[in-house]
Amino acid sequence: METGTKPDRSPWRSLKVRATVFTLIIFVLGIWALSWYASRLLQTDIERTLGEQQFSIASVMAHEINDRLSD
Repeated sequence: METGTKPDRSPWRSLKVRATVFTLIIFVLGIWALSWYASRLLQTDIERTLGEQQFSIASVMAHEINDRLSD
């Protein structure tokens, strides 16, 4: 073995590499969880809003039909 040469070491043995990869994984998982939560919340809100609008339109139409039948 020659003196002064570095032994072959895997880059995964480095604490810096492991910490960086771990931090990146946590960051990506956090972004994914936040986007999933926001999409579920937005979907629920859109469904509620559309339901209210449809009910409002149906009520207006029902009152208009009722008024015309009364005349």
